[in-house]
Amino acid sequence: MLAASVLEFMIKTTSGIDRGYVPTDRQPPSSSETKLLEKVVIDPETGYMFDENGKLHLFANQWGWPDALVRRPYPIAPKAALFREGKFKYLPSSSFYHWLMEDLPSFLKAHREAPDAITIVPTNRSKYLSDFVGLMGDSQFMFTKVPIGVKNLILGAKDNAVSPTRSAILELQSFANRVSLPQIGFPKRVFATRKPAKDRTPSNLEEIEVLLSDLGFEILYLESLSLQEQIVLFQHAEFVVGLHGAGLANLSWSKKLNGVLEIKKSAQPNCFQDISEYVGAKYSSIASPASSRWEVDCNSLKSQLEVLL
Repeated sequence: MLAASVLEFMIKTTSGIDRGYVPTDRQPPSSSETKLLEKVVIDPETGYMFDENGKLHLFANQWGWPDALVRRPYPIAPKAALFREGKFKYLPSSSFYHWLMEDLPSFLKAHREAPDAITIVPTNRSKYLSDFVGLMGDSQFMFTKVPIGVKNLILGAKDNAVSPTRSAILELQSFANRVSLPQIGFPKRVFATRKPAKDRTPSNLEEIEVLLSDLGFEILYLESLSLQEQIVLFQHAEFVVGLHGAGLANLSWSKKLNGVLEIKKSAQPNCFQDISEYVGAKYSSIASPASSRWEVDCNSLKSQLEVLL
């Protein structure tokens, strides 16, 4: 059955998790969290993977398999003219939050197990995935926009990004400690914001930015920064205020973080609280009613910041 074949591999650790500080000198979990698949066809457009008989084997999509099948209810198994010899890894191009919290930690587990294996990457990829490729130095990459068959594919176990795990964050921090990063100036206080967008930003965003600027926060649009710059920025930040959104996944890189204040709607998940606690930061939030037009009470925001700072 499809569910069994997918769930056989998907490892989700959402209970009994240790919320202690993630020490940056610790090594990530052992390579037992990987699996070798034989004769796999990868569709780089969807991230679906099929066995040699065309059966949906599992996928590296950013969503859980029921959601993925709703979006693509009849996945068509692509044909592979041949199965390439050797060992391979695969890193998809998905939305930033799910890529950083699910796909990249999974890939890093596989890379630690088989550093010399060739990494398959979609030709049509995100900017941050291209940035990551640039950080990998001498690693071998194969770029493809058509389905490809491989005889041996090494996959790392994938966690559930809705409930971030200590293991995933440890993988990211271990990676950041190993690569060469740009030496840029970095503020101690950061407001991670985004351009105004319906339903995604409060109606009084400008008022919030003025308040935070007066308190010494630098207003930053993370989508304008490279992956390397985002890593360095969050490694050195001491206080972060941010709108609920993918950019706050960068909290995972933090080394010196003292406090986080998240601006969100009341119905939005608590994933960034989990990440904050994992990296040893004090967390607070200001939540507004879940409506299409929402406004943040700046007096309450200022009061919470006084406590946090």
